Amino acid sequence: MMTQPRRSALWLDADAHARLRGAITDSLAWVDSHALATTVARIADRLLDRVTLLEHADLVTDFADPLPMQVLIEMFGCPPALGRPIVIAIAKLFDTTQDAARATLNWRRPASP
Repeated sequence: MMTQPRRSALWLDADAHARLRGAITDSLAWVDSHALATTVARIADRLLDRVTLLEHADLVTDFADPLPMQVLIEMFGCPPALGRPIVIAIAKLFDTTQDAARATLNWRRPASP
């Protein structure tokens, strides 16, 4: 479902793309690369600790997929109560089952004027 056009920097051109790209670039300019490395290591350790408790672990599903989203959510100060649903929604958008179709419908926002 990620191949479906959306109103995002990935799919927009010209001024609309530049506006969204500017917001992304401005947000990332605030990132402290040293703090980022520490955050990634801490979250990776936490995820790996959970993986070791699983009887059958899938390193992609249980580690590689959630790591970047959890890092971004923490970096931008998103509260855990909101961060978890975001991680789940993004994972569903990339899913190849019917959850992707449902997630896409839930993700849609009205077009801005």
